[in-house]
Amino acid sequence: MTTTTEVLAPEIATATREDHATKQAWLQARTFGLGGSDAPVILGKSPYKAPLALYAEKLGLTEPPDVRNDAADWGVMLETPVAEHYATQSGRPLYYPGPFTIYRSTRTPYLAASFDRLILDDPLVPHVVGVLQVKTAGAWHEDEWLEEPPLHVLIQVHHEMIVAGVQEAAIAVLIGGQKYLSFEVGLNEDLVELLLQEEARFWQRLVNRDPPEPDGTKSCREILTKLYPKHVEGKTIALPADAIEWDRQLQEANANLEKWKAQKELAENKFKAALGYAEKGVLAGGVAYTWKASPRKGYVVQDAIVRILRRSVAKH
Repeated sequence: MTTTTEVLAPEIATATREDHATKQAWLQARTFGLGGSDAPVILGKSPYKAPLALYAEKLGLTEPPDVRNDAADWGVMLETPVAEHYATQSGRPLYYPGPFTIYRSTRTPYLAASFDRLILDDPLVPHVVGVLQVKTAGAWHEDEWLEEPPLHVLIQVHHEMIVAGVQEAAIAVLIGGQKYLSFEVGLNEDLVELLLQEEARFWQRLVNRDPPEPDGTKSCREILTKLYPKHVEGKTIALPADAIEWDRQLQEANANLEKWKAQKELAENKFKAALGYAEKGVLAGGVAYTWKASPRKGYVVQDAIVRILRRSVAKH
């Protein structure tokens, strides 16, 4: 087997290479362009980030979230053994560009990628034929990988294929620290066309300072709180005409929430009344309900300024 350290650095005809000395410099350079992890966000298919959050980060309106945690650290530490296992299983030589390397497309300069590994056709005369994306996932995500990789990962590798100018990619994933899966991915031209179109539109939004529409995700809610943490005393604006429909939607949603909350509490109260002093009650078929008393530690809430959206009706 040819390991990632035994090959010469291959050239990528469709991209230029940047090597950064530190992680901080690499992170800063990533803001000047759209990378692989940005692609599913732009298409609205990321489970982690809203388009508005990405927009704010790219323009420096907010700091990127700190993703340092045990899962991220283990992902970095396991990247090399997972990539080496893929090389052993597939027999394909790999090249490691380095941890702080960015490739920028010469065809579309605002498209960039930091590749986990590049797949070569020959270790002696290295030529890039594909990209390898290495992932680690918790055991509770196993179902998402059973038949094919999650959509956001497929979008990411398609972006990377565009930058590398190749027709194929591979995804190697270690699930729960024990189960290894790999997938070979061919270039989907329809997805490439959509990506190029939507990434161009998003880049133009950045140039024009035209933010994308908010969505209903937690990420969007959090970014709006960061962007507008306080109000200006006494400032009143006229809302757009579309806000009449937003008001209708919000009132309808609140009414339904109240209805289902009342129904939920009624059913719970019936169970509690039926249980009485019993710890556990069993239904036919094996379903059980428990009602236990457990201690709850007190805590002190720190002072903070919080903006709360409330509705009021003007008196005529």
